[in-house]
Amino acid sequence: METEQERLLRDALAAVSRGTDPSWRRRALLVIVGLARLQDELDAEDVWDLIEKPREPRALGPIFRVLAARGFIRSLGPTPSSTSSHCHPLTRWRSLLRGNPCASAP
Repeated sequence: METEQERLLRDALAAVSRGTDPSWRRRALLVIVGLARLQDELDAEDVWDLIEKPREPRALGPIFRVLAARGFIRSLGPTPSSTSSHCHPLTRWRSLLRGNPCASAP
């Protein structure tokens, strides 16, 4: 059974996702999968180096979560803040694709 906090998080993530262009979401997903094939670990800053930010940069979070739910990446938890993230902690992700030739993209 879903808790109230989980429901609020799900609703917030859905709202952010609805506010972004579907073609941008697809490009971001492909960038994250590409990074996961090349790197052992990644975070949002790695993605921002390769793709333009949408009007709502939090839209990247739901994409990471979808890929985690599908078994492509795994959260390593928050990392120390950096300048480009305005001192907010970033979630670091472990690639489950790197070195796995049988893994397929979503």
